[in-house]
Formats: sequence, C-alpha cells, structure tokens
Amino acid sequence: MTFLLPYTLLRRGWQRKHRELSMFDLSLGLFIPFLIATSCLVLAAGSAFYTKTDDG
Repeated sequence: MTFLLPYTLLRRGWQRKHRELSMFDLSLGLFIPFLIATSCLVLAAGSAFYTKTDDG
C-alpha cells in the first residue's frame, strides 16, 4: 500500500481534496479481494480436512 496509494493518486489526477475518496477506494479495492480469497481458502481447507467418509 505504500507504493500503490501515491501511484493511484497520480494516475487518476487526484489532489489533496480527494484524499478521503482515494483512501476509501484503495482500502475497498484491497479488502474485498482479500476477503474473497481468505473465504475460499478457509472453505477449501475445511472441505479437505474435515470431510467424513463412510467406509462401510
């Protein structure tokens, strides 16, 4: 996030007055993919480790 925030601000032409919007935009853009990836990883691990099979 150290390098992504200034690059994003420069690329979009945002000034200091847009700082709150840029923080919201960047944090939402980082949080939602993290949440989706973490959820998929937890579901996959739960499926792999806690699957009960009926052997007979």
